[in-house]
Amino acid sequence: MNPSIFGDYGAVVLGGEYGQRPVAKTYLFSASLSHVRFQFGRTIWPFPTAGAKTLMTSLDYARGIFSRTINPSVGVVSGVQGSVGYGVFNYMDGSGIEGVVAGVILAEGVRFSGPGFRLSPYVAPGYFFAQEARVGSCEGSCVERGFRFSFGGGLRVDLLERLSLEAGMRKTQTPNAITRRSFGASYRFGSLERHGLRDAGTFTLQMDNDFFARYSKFLDEDYTQGFHFTFNRKEAPLALLHALDRIEECSAEQGCVVRASLLVGQEIYTPQYYPSIANDDRPFGGWLYGVLSRAV
Repeated sequence: MNPSIFGDYGAVVLGGEYGQRPVAKTYLFSASLSHVRFQFGRTIWPFPTAGAKTLMTSLDYARGIFSRTINPSVGVVSGVQGSVGYGVFNYMDGSGIEGVVAGVILAEGVRFSGPGFRLSPYVAPGYFFAQEARVGSCEGSCVERGFRFSFGGGLRVDLLERLSLEAGMRKTQTPNAITRRSFGASYRFGSLERHGLRDAGTFTLQMDNDFFARYSKFLDEDYTQGFHFTFNRKEAPLALLHALDRIEECSAEQGCVVRASLLVGQEIYTPQYYPSIANDDRPFGGWLYGVLSRAV
């Protein structure tokens, strides 16, 4: 779940997650700014997929809604998380399966605290709207959609306030549903004071996908997907401040305020499929970029 769901905030949080079902393994990377988390990753199947790829991305927001201390070592916590996600199983020939999901999770747990650690078992029911569409080679009814209830729970361990380890399980309450197990880790950077995004800075997130405005019956044609993220931090990291103090001889005591910005993004392009890839068409391609800048 989002690292902030029980009120444990950090200016920047980086993490990863491994999910397993009996027929698939999922690997996710996550980056959070205070309450907001972005995830992306892929799923690996145990059987041959003839070059097919499974990719997914999601955005969620979480915050703690209740916390009560019973005694110095035991407390009760709860929080809420809202999320939207997109996933695609791309056969790389213009056909595939893609889906979108949006929903909310309400988590309640008991927190046991000790020197340098916190242990939080929790339950987390959720309610989602999901849509799945078969694209490129579908006849008849190609879209399935509906509201679904899911139930999950897990255990979170926080070490030295910054490192979090988590194990959980979740199952959607639909026929033939399979329980999904997950294991994750995250680390909080920057200030741990609970002031949310107004301390972390500002960010912009832009996502493009031909899923939202498809003009063809094929999947991922021409421009496939784009992702652009900019984070403007109010105060630069201490290492950057010390380096600038030495290079430019301009310290905070002299009235110098240093801000840092991070830009990352990617764009992915695919050829057309009419009925196969033409020799003079564009190749499969993409580019990934990253920029770190500062202002004094």
